[in-house]
Amino acid sequence: MRGFIAGVFLFPAFLLSIPAQTGSSTITGYIKDQSGSVIPGTKVKVVGEATGIDVDVTTNEQGLYRVTSLLPGRSFRRRF
Repeated sequence: MRGFIAGVFLFPAFLLSIPAQTGSSTITGYIKDQSGSVIPGTKVKVVGEATGIDVDVTTNEQGLYRVTSLLPGRSFRRRF
C-alpha cells in the first residue's frame, strides 16, 4: 500500500518536470525584380498573424533579409 501512495505522489511531480518547447524560428529570403536581379535596401515587414506584432528589416547588398527569434509554429505574413 505504501508503494502505491508514493507512486501517486511522484507521478504528478514528474509531470511538472517535463521541459517546455523552446527555440525560435527564422524567416529568410531574397527580394528580386522581374529580371531576377536582387534589390538591396528593400524594406520588409513580417507580421505575426496571431499576435499582430510586426518586425521591420531591410535587405542587405545581396538582397537578403532575415528575421530571427520568431516563435515556432506561428503564421507570419511578409510585406514588401
